[in-house]
Amino acid sequence: QDILFHMSLRAAEGMLVWNRRIADQWQDPVAQDLPYPAGQTRLEIPFGTPQGALRLNGQRLDVRGDVV
Repeated sequence: QDILFHMSLRAAEGMLVWNRRIADQWQDPVAQDLPYPAGQTRLEIPFGTPQGALRLNGQRLDVRGDVV
């Protein structure tokens, strides 16, 4: 089964990492350093938008992982 989007928030490393699996092959992970504030981290994943956008603590992340 394909996994189109797999993401992990690695708080201890201060990283957001994601990749995908197509035809039983994992792609190389994409990682981005992100500062984690003390306390909770808020991740928003809006579904149903034409081009979904992740938001981490209010900052929009594009599909390449750039903060925009």
